[in-house]
Amino acid sequence: MKKLFLFILLCASLQSFAHFRYTLTTSTKAYVPLSLNTTTVNGNTLWAYDNYVIPLPFSFKLNGIPQSKYNIALGAALSPASDTDQTKLLSGFSVMDAWLADRGLPLGPSKSPIRYRIDGAAPNRIFKLEYFNAGFMPEGQTYGTMLDSVNVQVWVFESTDVVELHYGDSKVTHANNYFFNHANPFISYIYNIDVNTGDATYYYLHGNAAAPVIDTVSSNDLDTNLITVSSMPPSGTVYRFTPQATTAINDNSLAAVKVYPTNVVNSFTIATVPDGAYHYHLYSLNGSNTNISGTLHAGHNSIACDGLATGVYLLNITNEITGATISRKIIK
Repeated sequence: MKKLFLFILLCASLQSFAHFRYTLTTSTKAYVPLSLNTTTVNGNTLWAYDNYVIPLPFSFKLNGIPQSKYNIALGAALSPASDTDQTKLLSGFSVMDAWLADRGLPLGPSKSPIRYRIDGAAPNRIFKLEYFNAGFMPEGQTYGTMLDSVNVQVWVFESTDVVELHYGDSKVTHANNYFFNHANPFISYIYNIDVNTGDATYYYLHGNAAAPVIDTVSSNDLDTNLITVSSMPPSGTVYRFTPQATTAINDNSLAAVKVYPTNVVNSFTIATVPDGAYHYHLYSLNGSNTNISGTLHAGHNSIACDGLATGVYLLNITNEITGATISRKIIK
């Protein structure tokens, strides 16, 4: 059975990937828990299977896509704006492929707050989310204890759309029980995971945890013995993901693309698409994923949208080779 990974993370060498457009810098900085002026997402509730949604206090783009919410599901931190609907394709950063849970299980009280706060002033605010003293559910299931733990924060930066992962102290005694098919965490950017099947493309880190490199693998090949990072990131490790500059939108291959009608009822057409790798994705203006997306073929492509609510939408068409994108407004 495919696993849901713990979403949110770091990545990228100087290699170029069609669906992952960040560069990675690694540094060290003393880990400071978010102990003051925080909002605790789970309250006093023990958590392991719970879903939470946190409205973002400012506009933010994840891999170029606008986000309005920050989702936490199945012990996983996500950054797609999909509300609690876990039936759609999701993309996001994964801090590790482990099932985290409250160390207060099974009887309580809660020992592992999921908490956040906003630092700074507009337009330079930072949204900081922390898993504090989180345990591993497989330890409780296998050994009847909750002694191991991790501490990790995810920072999201206003205006720049930078994402940072800050790793704190960890205790990992039974790594082979916690991580998928390997003894160290599988840290990745997961592109378009189908939450029902686990099918996705993974851009994952491997090698020295202090200087990792990036590679890619499909969900069909996850059962192989992948080389992950060499260890848990040591306390104080910071992975900073900076969005790459986007290509100017004058790609000749997209110049002839037509979209009609733009005032739609049941469908619209994307026409005169040239040969090559092209992808479309439709979003509402608040950044919500409509789940209307796919690969375009040469010629005319009819796109059904009869299930959409009345409103205004943004259609992105991307050349997956060059990264160039054009956008068109669609009114339903």
